[in-house]
Amino acid sequence: MEEQSALHSSQLAELPHDPADPNNDLWELIIAVRSLREQMEEFEAECQRKVNEQLCTLEGLLHWCDHLLYQSCELYSAREKGGTPGGR
Repeated sequence: MEEQSALHSSQLAELPHDPADPNNDLWELIIAVRSLREQMEEFEAECQRKVNEQLCTLEGLLHWCDHLLYQSCELYSAREKGGTPGGR
């Protein structure tokens, strides 16, 4: 059984087994559990990919907001110093 633990559930299902074996229901349950676990791992990986993608987008937006804030501070400072129209 140690060698089979690394097999994908679809590969396990293809291994020869006797449907008349009294432990066949256990075998089918093992296959179902393995399949569910694989699906959960795929779901987790996809969620992680989406979270990372969203974090990259948020970091980009944060950088853009910081840049706009810096520009607005520079404009305000220039208007205050230069007395340009629109300043105080």
